Amino acid sequence: MTTVENVLIYEALERNRIYKENKKKELSDSKRKLKLQKASEKAVATVAKSKIKKTERPKVVTIKKRKNTGEKEVFEEIRNERPHICTICKKNIIEAQARCFTHLLAKGMYPKYRLNKDNIAFVCSVFCHLYLDSLCVWIKQLIKNKIDKWEKITKEWILYQKSIDL
Repeated sequence: MTTVENVLIYEALERNRIYKENKKKELSDSKRKLKLQKASEKAVATVAKSKIKKTERPKVVTIKKRKNTGEKEVFEEIRNERPHICTICKKNIIEAQARCFTHLLAKGMYPKYRLNKDNIAFVCSVFCHLYLDSLCVWIKQLIKNKIDKWEKITKEWILYQKSIDL
């Protein structure tokens, strides 16, 4: 083979390679366009479906009933027994609502004192409520220690009484 023939073969191979690359680019461009078109069609379809679902199924809100703790009755008794004066600022309380009562010992820590009238104070506003809570933190700690000691003593006394009776 001559060098001219080699050059011609090389040129033919190069043209063929370039042709194939261009063909691939055209295919990939057309594939990319098809993918974009399909994706946009899916997005439109999902938006349409979601709109249909929202109109077909309205949200149902369930309201849970609160458990009766007995506080309402105790609050009513306190409201009838005590003068309507704030424990903190001594203002008159015009309308006694549930927010006007505060527990000196926390309901969560001392559930058995939840309905004890001596544990409930009358306050005029949320500010007095918060003030009483923050003011009594160290007092509550002292009371807690005394209550814990008292409960321990009463338990020991009960055990002692049972041991005598046997």
